[in-house]
Amino acid sequence: FPNSTQRAELISIFKSRAQVYESLLKYDNAYLDWSLVINLEREASNYVARAKLLFLLNRPALAMEDYGIALNLHPTDSDIYFQRAEAYYCQNQYENALNDYRQCMKYIHKSSLNIKKLDLLISQCLYHLQRYNEALSNALKLLEEDPNNETLQQLMNNCVRCMNEEERNQNNGEYSTYFMIIQGKLHRIQL
Repeated sequence: FPNSTQRAELISIFKSRAQVYESLLKYDNAYLDWSLVINLEREASNYVARAKLLFLLNRPALAMEDYGIALNLHPTDSDIYFQRAEAYYCQNQYENALNDYRQCMKYIHKSSLNIKKLDLLISQCLYHLQRYNEALSNALKLLEEDPNNETLQQLMNNCVRCMNEEERNQNNGEYSTYFMIIQGKLHRIQL
């Protein structure tokens, strides 16, 4: 076994080489080097680095395992929750993504500019989970702060369209209620 100085040198060498492999898109080689680093140093950041590679290598179950280990090592790290949420979102696992985005929100620094982005991602998960009222409610709060955000406006329009479609389907193809957004507020119009 290497002494602490040799261990630190090996860790540095393997990390550097892994990063070079990543930049060359040689993900299999980078994965092997991150695995060597983890054998020498069980740090959350190393597991996160390997998890990203596993996701790129289309091995999401192993990536989630590494994110889980990283969170066990640092259970209040908002960045790890965010990265795992992003991985879940890319796999259309919106409930898991929503849970991790909410955990991230719990631990993120409250003055962070990323809170707005996180709120938008939470709204998008709610939309994909067909929880349109919740998504719309969250999005309306965001719209007050950023009325020109086109992504937010599109999300809100999609929510309203889906809510109206659900209403029509529940009433044999007829609308008894119609939802509209007027001046940043949701209105329910009885027909």
